[in-house]
Amino acid sequence: AEHVRGDGEHLVEALTLLESQRHALLMYTSCGWFFNDIAGLETVQIMRYAACCADLLAELGESPPVDDVLAILAEAQSNDPDEGDGRDVWRRHVDTSRVDPARVVAHLAMTELLAGAGDPGPVAGYDVVRDLHDAVDRGGVAVCAGRVAVTHRRTRRTTRWAYAAVHLGGLEVFGAVRPATEDGHDGRDAADVEDLLAATRSGARVTALLRAVVDRFGPREFGLEDALPGVGEDLVRSTADALADRFVAAYDQLRTDHHDTLAALATAGTPLPAEPRGPVEVA
Repeated sequence: AEHVRGDGEHLVEALTLLESQRHALLMYTSCGWFFNDIAGLETVQIMRYAACCADLLAELGESPPVDDVLAILAEAQSNDPDEGDGRDVWRRHVDTSRVDPARVVAHLAMTELLAGAGDPGPVAGYDVVRDLHDAVDRGGVAVCAGRVAVTHRRTRRTTRWAYAAVHLGGLEVFGAVRPATEDGHDGRDAADVEDLLAATRSGARVTALLRAVVDRFGPREFGLEDALPGVGEDLVRSTADALADRFVAAYDQLRTDHHDTLAALATAGTPLPAEPRGPVEVA
């Protein structure tokens, strides 16, 4: 407040520079340099700090020397042949963990379709506010689309994004996200959202819906692999748990429907074949 002059963008720039410096300092955390494998947890973590520093500088229009960093990392070999060199480790464990606003938006769309998430609240260091949103579930396919404002909680940079996603069943989700075009409710974003949802309600083919998602909300596409680090596994686990509950409920209904027969077989001392015995034991 004492040193920043001018409009809010100057404050965002100052905070972004400070945040990049914070990650540059974290990059030198000693445990990352102590252990003897570049693929180790600690060393991967400090490379993630370096990536955050580079990404923040890129937001300011700088040209962080990522290629030079990767060239040096390539000279270091992991003790695990499967991990390769430092460049391989970066691409496998660092790139996949990088979170930008577009990935946050993609994550929100996927969690809504797969887990029925409500108000997003803070997500991965960002505050998220929806100003346009709608969803349609017509049984075999579900679609959501909208526009959100995403604000970095440290740098206070706000960006706006339009998104759409289609749930094709199971864990298969396809979507796209792009920068929003305006703040109002009567422009391109609102029209794109309404047209996609109207097409879904009218029974348009899935191929047509997917094409509309790409054409109107691309070019950045996403799927389950783009869920936030660690959260994708949670979505898969919750889906598996829900499926297990449905199986158990079905088993229990079968056991109830055939209770008299099962009791009679037990009284007669007749062992159940393996096929019904397993589900009955689970129920």
